[in-house]
Amino acid sequence: MIINNYPEKIQNLIKLCNEERFSSPRSVIDYAEELHLYADSICDSALAGYADFSIGDAYFTQCDSENCMRYINAAMKELFAAADWQLLGECYNLFGILCEHQGNISGAIESYSQANILIERYSLYVLGAMVHANYSTLLHKGGDDLSALEEILICNKYIKHIQNDDHYAYLPIQIQINTIRIYISLMQKKRAAEELAKLEEMFAARPEQSYEVDYYLMRLMYSDLCKDEMEEKRCLDNMMQALHECEYKVDYLDDCTELMTYLKRKNRYDLIRVVLKELEGVTSSNDFADTLMTFSGFRCDLLQHEGRWSDLLDELRHYRRLSDTHKKSLYNVMKIMMETHQSLLETEKANFALQKRLGTDELTKLANRKRLNEESDKLFESAKKNELFLGVEMLDIDNFKQINDTYGHQTGDNCLQALADAMRSIENPKVFCARYGGDEFQILFTNCSDDEISVTTTDLRNKLSEILSALSLPPITISQGICNNIPTDSNRLWDFTSIADRALYEAKKLGRDTTVLIHEPDDLVY
Repeated sequence: MIINNYPEKIQNLIKLCNEERFSSPRSVIDYAEELHLYADSICDSALAGYADFSIGDAYFTQCDSENCMRYINAAMKELFAAADWQLLGECYNLFGILCEHQGNISGAIESYSQANILIERYSLYVLGAMVHANYSTLLHKGGDDLSALEEILICNKYIKHIQNDDHYAYLPIQIQINTIRIYISLMQKKRAAEELAKLEEMFAARPEQSYEVDYYLMRLMYSDLCKDEMEEKRCLDNMMQALHECEYKVDYLDDCTELMTYLKRKNRYDLIRVVLKELEGVTSSNDFADTLMTFSGFRCDLLQHEGRWSDLLDELRHYRRLSDTHKKSLYNVMKIMMETHQSLLETEKANFALQKRLGTDELTKLANRKRLNEESDKLFESAKKNELFLGVEMLDIDNFKQINDTYGHQTGDNCLQALADAMRSIENPKVFCARYGGDEFQILFTNCSDDEISVTTTDLRNKLSEILSALSLPPITISQGICNNIPTDSNRLWDFTSIADRALYEAKKLGRDTTVLIHEPDDLVY
């Protein structure tokens, strides 16, 4: 979805959805519904998917899991059809978080696994950091801190690629906070202190970032580990104040659980009562049944501590009702997940058939051989009729088999996609790019001089190098052979393709990683 392609009003609505995602979810729903109406009017599945995701995300912030699932489910189908893999992955990520809050651990793991497939296939660094951070948190909650640390290491690999992206400025900070909390759980005070110093440097480098609930909880746990009673009291006061001031506490339900576990250990039932009071508005519905059961357990502890036996009996009955609701919610979530997966499989089959008919190569998303043939015939006849130059380029990846043998076919596919991305960057009304087959590609130049073609081929090499570096892919090179001439009545399109093939062969003979541009076979010197 290219935002600049939309009218100014639509651009502004998208901007508002992004800016108010956490601060005003009710407004986001209104903005996104307006976006969806526009998307429907122009049959834009990418924009419709974005709108449904924004609505589902807003409902999640408001603890409305039923509507969240409904809109996320719709968004998945639309985003899959639009091939918006980043946002589709974010749908899986949100679905995973929702499953966690409902106690559906297997559903959470399945959702994160589906997101990870997209991460690996399309090199989605932001999504990779998000998903592995959430999976690390899941492992930490389950007591497997060593595995949680391994996930953090994976997060940091992704973070290196997005550390200068202001849009995700808080993500590295959030991951660093999680890292410290794991070291605290492992009782590794020295490592926790080292990571805490790094965190403070991160905050100093980004003064616009404010401390959130998760930061104050981490500082509280660290002061407890260090047995610094004065600092612990100060951190506890800061933590309670931060929780009180937090408008959307749904993002910190796990933190609240950890806080109350700490307070119970410290025999601070007076503060457990305060925390439960803060959470009353957040957890008024039965949407997050597992989380509600956890909070109900703390209420039982509080009532038992205070000797309120009649109220305790009522709370136990409430806990039983929540348990029944929990079982139903698990069934509903799994049912929706199965329906979504089946729908996506059917969409994938339909998309493959559609792409074949429409002329799009599935892997690279460039024009396929069928569409190339149609475009070549059209441009050839037009150039011949109007006496214009037609340039036909054949290019391939040097030693591509060696790339596959050395790094594996997935890396080979990633290299093909990187080259396709570079080719898309040079496309314009005079330059048409297509996948010819395997690692061979073809470019058609309409009415371009030799100098214009040379500049374009150089731009292609530079862009390819830039993309490979950004994606940490092997430094592949390409050889390019070009025939540029004005077609005559005696020419056939095959003449141009054949000459371009011979020029490509000459580029290989010259040592690869080069371009040979000729007008006719006699230009080659043997």
